[in-house]
Amino acid sequence: MMAARRFEAADEKADAALKFVKALLEKQGHVDDSDLASVRSVGFDDEAIAELVANVALTIFTNYINDTADTEIDLPLAPDLP
Repeated sequence: MMAARRFEAADEKADAALKFVKALLEKQGHVDDSDLASVRSVGFDDEAIAELVANVALTIFTNYINDTADTEIDLPLAPDLP
């Protein structure tokens, strides 16, 4: 889990997905052709890429709703990354 939070994975396909998600977040959705080529090179098709984007968007949406509602966090916070 800690590796995934750093956008890293030992599995090539999972690593490419995490790198794509990182680019998506850093570029606020404005990924470039090389980002798409990297994730496609390990077998992600347009449908799978759309699912990655949708999951990022859903997480951002959920975070905004919880921030707006000032939702109480009732579980332990994740430790800081080293």
